[in-house]
Amino acid sequence: MSRTAPSYLPSLTGDAVHLWQVLLNATLYPPGKLQPLLAPGEMERAGRYYFQRDREAFILARGFLRLILGVYLDMAPHELHFGYAAYGKPFLVAGQGAADSALTFNISHSHGLMLLAVTLERQVGVDVEFIRTDFDSQELSARFFAAAECAFLRSLPPAAQAEAFFAIWTRKEAYIKARGEGLSCPLDSFDVTPPDRDWGRKILLQEKMGFKNGASTPVWLVQEVALESGYKAALASEGENCRLSLWRGVAEIFAHSSL
Repeated sequence: MSRTAPSYLPSLTGDAVHLWQVLLNATLYPPGKLQPLLAPGEMERAGRYYFQRDREAFILARGFLRLILGVYLDMAPHELHFGYAAYGKPFLVAGQGAADSALTFNISHSHGLMLLAVTLERQVGVDVEFIRTDFDSQELSARFFAAAECAFLRSLPPAAQAEAFFAIWTRKEAYIKARGEGLSCPLDSFDVTPPDRDWGRKILLQEKMGFKNGASTPVWLVQEVALESGYKAALASEGENCRLSLWRGVAEIFAHSSL
């Protein structure tokens, strides 16, 4: 299955995953321009944020989610309707102009940077994190990580541990988001460190829970996404193959919109 994209985008076909990197910059993209695209429920969620910068980041993220998906679906952004799975994973609601679409997506944002993964006929998960150093990585890893991951962190010099912690964390988050099971899948129940400790390597994880009567066991491809200094990010996609394209910014979509 394929979906025709505008001339400034390649078609989304087969095992392709398009990953959008967007700066949630209220100066470049005034939230007031994107706010009319959001549904009442989304604006209610925005209002729960105490700090203005967090409200604006949420509005921008949801607005750009609608703009980008609207391009792929050839729909007005405000006409898109989302549902949420049991653990909060969003999906497009059928019967709202997207009933015949095999489009799937996942979104994450941190410290002014948003990542959106878009693909067809497979589940995906994405996570981005700003690399902080104001926490005890050893303590947190002992609480949440698998034994092999904790041992790997302990083997590193202190100056390298924060970046390695977020390399592990983003891979884990991307995987459980792709599965759509939230923290019902314990973070310490699987190991995402590559055998040779080369973080540029892709790894395969085989799902081991919830399958009966000889049903096939899904395989997930987990890989790091290279961003600018200061962030770590990862993508998890269903299946053993993934052709990843990274798109930086939304200038073309913003320019072609009627905002």
